[in-house]
Amino acid sequence: MSRLHAAPSADALLSPEVLSFLACPWCGAEGITANPTSHHAATLACSACPKTTTFANGIWRAMGPHKRQLSIAQLTNVWPTAIFYESLWRPGALSRFSGRPFPLSEELGEMCAAVRPAPGTAFVDIACSEGLYGRTLAANGALVFTVDHSIPMLKKVARRSAAEHVHSRVIAVQAVAQHLPFVTKSMNGTVIGGSFNEIGNRTEAVEEMHRVTRAGGTSFSMHLLQGRTPLGRFLQSLVKPSGIVSDTADGWRRDLTATGLRVETDHIDRVVQRLTLRAT
Repeated sequence: MSRLHAAPSADALLSPEVLSFLACPWCGAEGITANPTSHHAATLACSACPKTTTFANGIWRAMGPHKRQLSIAQLTNVWPTAIFYESLWRPGALSRFSGRPFPLSEELGEMCAAVRPAPGTAFVDIACSEGLYGRTLAANGALVFTVDHSIPMLKKVARRSAAEHVHSRVIAVQAVAQHLPFVTKSMNGTVIGGSFNEIGNRTEAVEEMHRVTRAGGTSFSMHLLQGRTPLGRFLQSLVKPSGIVSDTADGWRRDLTATGLRVETDHIDRVVQRLTLRAT
């Protein structure tokens, strides 16, 4: 990494503001303190239990006792080929699925219009991959915690954030969507781009989205629907054993509003659904 794009120090990333959002991944307690061990590393201690976690090179390793759900789809995210996800697959993905030109600029604009990032706001980018949503929020002044179980993906988050000069507002976090290591009702919202289709236990992930979002906060989800034709549904059935699942629009609305989120906007283009959700 060049000097121009060097990651900020652990002290800079683990500011009192950042620490105020963190909860112990082991016991869930607030009150995390950081003890630097080098310029780019620190040990994070819990105020309520003897467990510690580590922070190094922009990544907080906060899995704690939790294990990722080991579907084939999730395991591919830790393979070396996963680092080409954003550069090769993502740019044209929604155009292929929606049946119309659907560039990233439109998707990201829709996401930002839904959650309204600005200085002084904080969000979680859940199952972030390379942090496309999170980096966009940070470019608009928000503090963003990009969460993924994959260290290769999180390293890409750190590198891309540095190259785009948003690294001081992006904290990469190794954790799972079903156990977010953040203080209850601390975030302005959450975002998730496509990952609900392979996230594993969907109910627990939605519960965590609602738990960490303050009342009145807004979340955004882009996900794929069940195929519209018998052939489309058949093809989806072939990949379902790998952990990639789809649902009807009503099914997504039902599950994403089961814990206290309510639908604010709902846009569908063929099999691409985007929901804006308000926390109660």
